[in-house]
Amino acid sequence: MPHGAYVTIDNLSAFLYPKDITWGYIDDINNFLYEGMEIEVVIIGYEEEKKKLINRLKKAEGQIRGIQKMVEEDAYCPDILIQVSALTGALNAFNRELLSRHIQTCVHDDIVAGNNESMDELMEVLQRLMK
Repeated sequence: MPHGAYVTIDNLSAFLYPKDITWGYIDDINNFLYEGMEIEVVIIGYEEEKKKLINRLKKAEGQIRGIQKMVEEDAYCPDILIQVSALTGALNAFNRELLSRHIQTCVHDDIVAGNNESMDELMEVLQRLMK
């Protein structure tokens, strides 16, 4: 029994797991898809994920402006440091979310396609993030 389906859309190949097709349980993928079947694809997740990432960046941007104002107004240094720490946390959360999406999509698809360069690139990125 196949554990998923290979699909090609406009010369882009991908592997769909049952969870990519339905939120329910699929006992046999062949009950839903068959070779040569034409399906309509509607991308619903990317724009929503992108909006979430942009909102995180806008929040961080607001925090930077707030910190800048605190410095301009000679705020108490420990208060500024606390805000910088909050900003660092917000940027780390952004990095975690972006990295997670990258692994689940780009890296996963490259590995399935036999391209191991993405894994090397991922290792380099992780080493930089962990400095």
